[in-house]
Amino acid sequence: YALQRVARDAVAVGAPRYQHTGRVLIFTRHPTTSAWRQRATATGEKIGSYFGSVLCAVNMTPDLSRVLLLVGAPMYYTPDAPGGRVYLCPLPKTILESPDGVESPVALSCPDTLQGDVNQPFGHFGSAISLLPDLTGDQIPDLAVGAPCEDQNMGALYIFSGQGGSFRASYIQRIPGIWVSEGIMFFGVSVSGNMDLTQDGLPDLTVGAQAKSSY
Repeated sequence: YALQRVARDAVAVGAPRYQHTGRVLIFTRHPTTSAWRQRATATGEKIGSYFGSVLCAVNMTPDLSRVLLLVGAPMYYTPDAPGGRVYLCPLPKTILESPDGVESPVALSCPDTLQGDVNQPFGHFGSAISLLPDLTGDQIPDLAVGAPCEDQNMGALYIFSGQGGSFRASYIQRIPGIWVSEGIMFFGVSVSGNMDLTQDGLPDLTVGAQAKSSY
């Protein structure tokens, strides 16, 4: 369902309908035999959350000592945390670099999560995730997360700033789709950042949406 390269010889594969809770599998390729081997897994915690439907890998350090795999679970819902969730899963360097080692896949821990406005119970936060350049001037990459079903399906986009090898739990900006156009729908269904389309030295961000039908 989702495929994301996380290192030179490592990929993450999402299986959001695995046993109804979802799962992410990490595979590495042996440098000499080119054989792929499953090295780790992360499993969702809520039925129907679609954990693993969206993946984004972030290398927070040049030496791979801090690689985060961001896993979207846009259908996640509990009374205390409605509207979707993004899990932050650190990937151990030993798994990404060593072709041998553990005989069976290890279970990854995803201790931290991001979420949007708790007053948007069916917002599908985490439907799209994209790494951004440093927007805040602290030399740490930032993050954009789409929630296309917020505000009665008009959608919204959230910006999270980087902090200490990860991301702040609280978003620094929420951009409702209606700010872009009154006739917009599902703003945030797709997101692509980390680019300078106008070549003016400023980062640009493209956000997918749908025009409201007149019928």
